[in-house]
Formats: sequence, C-alpha cells, structure tokens
Amino acid sequence: MVTFSSPTFHLNSITSEAVYAAAAKANLAGIVVKSELPETFDSTMEFVASRINSKQYQCTYCDFSTKKSFNYKRHVRSVHENERNYICKIDSCWKRFKLSHHLKAHQQIHNGIKFDCNFCDKRLSDKSNLIKHMRSKHGASLRHPSDFK
Repeated sequence: MVTFSSPTFHLNSITSEAVYAAAAKANLAGIVVKSELPETFDSTMEFVASRINSKQYQCTYCDFSTKKSFNYKRHVRSVHENERNYICKIDSCWKRFKLSHHLKAHQQIHNGIKFDCNFCDKRLSDKSNLIKHMRSKHGASLRHPSDFK
C-alpha cells in the first residue's frame, strides 16, 4: 500500500494509478480526478500535493501563516507564549527555553564544545553565533555546514 506519509516506498514502483489509489484511500478522490493525473512520478506528486496542501494556518496574533500545523504550533509557542518547558539540568543550571533546539544549543556551553572562527582566534560555544560573527566581522557568506573548517 502506498501512503503519502510513508517516507520509505520504492519510487520505481509508483505510478499515477498507485498515487490515485492512495489518494482515493485517503478520501481525496473527489479532488484528484483520475484522468487529470500526469504521467510521470514527479509531476504526479506535485499535482497531488498542490491539491492537498491548500490549507493555511493563520496566526491569530500576527500576520504569520503556514501550511504545516507543526510550524504554526511552534510559531505560537516560541513567539506569543511565554512557556519555557525545556530545562537545562546540567550542573544545576535550571535555565529554561521555549524550544528544544535552543536547549540543545545552550547545553553545548556545559559540554565544552567550541566552534573556531576561520578568520581569527575567536571561539564560540554556539554555531549560530559563530556564523553571525563571521558574517558581521569578516564579511563571510556562509550558507552550508561545509563552509566551516
């Protein structure tokens, strides 16, 4: 069975018919008409995604909108709510964060991990701060992790 949420399916075995069958199973047959489906896998997936992904999540506090529920919830939590549910417990720090990746970045301070600037002797415990430093102080245009030494 082919499902849209399954990341591990065999691309070679996917056809327009299989995508239509999956859409029908997901009660999307009303928006995906069999005769309209393109012939190739890529264009078929784009076609189905364009019909399915039309829902927008609009923030009630600001102009932010997104098609993904997860992004909407994360936006509201991180921007509009003051809940800080992620707590650093290393060395009795107890610093609190809104998002888990902010906690993980903070914990690098306790773990002694340092990132070296490619242009000077500066060492920072947060990679995003290193990127900001290298852009603002050295005019570096970093876009990819491979840009670091």
